[in-house]
Amino acid sequence: MSVALRNTSILTPARASAGFMVFFPLFYGVLSLLVGQDANWDFENYHWYNAYALLNRRLAYDVLVSQTPSFYNPALDIPFYLAASHLPARLVGFLLGAIQGLNGILLFVLARCVIRRPVLERTLWAVLLAISGMVGGGALGELGANFWDNIVSLGLFGGLILLLRYALDPSQPAKWALFAGILIGGAAGLKQPHLIYCAGIGLAIFLLPGTAKRRLALAGSLALGGFAGVIVTSGFWIAHLSVTYGNPLFPYFNNIFHSPFATLNRDFRDVRMLPKSFLDALLFPLRFTLNPYRTGETLQRGTAMLALYVVLPMAVLFAVFRRRSPSRSGSREHSTDPAASRFLLAAIGLSYLAWLKMFAIYRYAVPLEMLAPLGIFLAVDLLPGSARTKLIAAGTLLAVCAATNVRGDWGHVPWHRRYVEIDAPRLPPNTMVLMAGYEPVGFIAAGLPPAFPVLRIQSNFIHPEDTPSRFTEIMKTRIAEHQGPFALIYLAKEKEDAMQALAEYGMTADWSSCREVPNSLDDRSILLCDEVSKARQ
Repeated sequence: MSVALRNTSILTPARASAGFMVFFPLFYGVLSLLVGQDANWDFENYHWYNAYALLNRRLAYDVLVSQTPSFYNPALDIPFYLAASHLPARLVGFLLGAIQGLNGILLFVLARCVIRRPVLERTLWAVLLAISGMVGGGALGELGANFWDNIVSLGLFGGLILLLRYALDPSQPAKWALFAGILIGGAAGLKQPHLIYCAGIGLAIFLLPGTAKRRLALAGSLALGGFAGVIVTSGFWIAHLSVTYGNPLFPYFNNIFHSPFATLNRDFRDVRMLPKSFLDALLFPLRFTLNPYRTGETLQRGTAMLALYVVLPMAVLFAVFRRRSPSRSGSREHSTDPAASRFLLAAIGLSYLAWLKMFAIYRYAVPLEMLAPLGIFLAVDLLPGSARTKLIAAGTLLAVCAATNVRGDWGHVPWHRRYVEIDAPRLPPNTMVLMAGYEPVGFIAAGLPPAFPVLRIQSNFIHPEDTPSRFTEIMKTRIAEHQGPFALIYLAKEKEDAMQALAEYGMTADWSSCREVPNSLDDRSILLCDEVSKARQ
């Protein structure tokens, strides 16, 4: 194959690289338009409202509108909110998809950093691996969506590229690890669960070549840069949470920080998806591949993670065997840089273990899914056999994975003129709006008159029947002192929950006054009742 490729004057490495880098993000942008406008649960619950609340100084005016995610860093939500508030929805969808498509370029560069084949062949393999990383069930499922896993991944992949290009070379200064740390830490600051990648890469850096002193210098620079990156992207939010609630990670790990605004003995981490036993953990990739609902809310499948989970241990075992019995280890033809392969595979494996321990939620592993095809290529290359045989094996595995992927779908609606359109019924002046239930109706608050305070009296963060927290006291006081009219927003199917919540706060409603709130995101019946009053004593 390489001989034939070298003899052609039409396809050159420069043309292949330029063509891929220019057209792939555009292709991803167009694909985003084809799958439809994103309307996932999280977007309806908090991504839209949180940016609106921060920009309109409502963080203390409203209460718990977005439930537990009311306390998530809104830094990534703000630029999207500003764009979607002023630009046509389709243009926003295209731009978001194109930006997410930049992951393909970074995966391409990553692959070129580690592959050691003739230049054109290396370029074509890098294109194949990049595309393979971008067609997994999670990557395609988050295309055009607002989960941001495939946005913060840009910082993660950028940091890995810097480490591969400079940290592998002992002649390069350790400051490059500082810059890599800023990118990787900045990504984690934007979305806290991605701290798992900081842990994985931070430990893997000790496998880079060089003296112990250099490794320590690289690790120290990476850690310092990571800390700086977190401060840059989330320092303002950490300060806000610390000053307001006494917990820089509020509400998480409140069993340590003991903020009175949340239940004291909870860490609030979502542990529903975690393995239930050692055997469950051992077989986890097989189980979530066969049953995607084991790690998420939708039918997404990225089979490259399972393939890598099988191939990587084989490669590790062979590497150990080869070191102990070099004369019986078979062919050592490699198509990749061994040191780079060792570092990348360790970073992927250690990040996976951190993900398995902390969350086991598939969306948080989307960057791992995107790296998995490159990991397969690297792991297969460590196995015995000729380079040609291993290239064929890797290509076959990638083809099988691409054919068996299933795109996730967390919810889409037809495109509208604007990304979010809300036609809220008119309400009397000085109305206090209450929200009840557990479904994602937070985005409706952004369509109400700005003078109206919105209090969510029932949510997945606090239940009225729970031991009262500071938020319970605040809402009961504000309701008792409010002299104007009240209104209630809830999803029709949660009427029983809404009735219970109102009763806990000494409120009643005339359910015949409830009207639907037309909107562009949710075709379920979201109701607004304007005949809500304090119960007579």
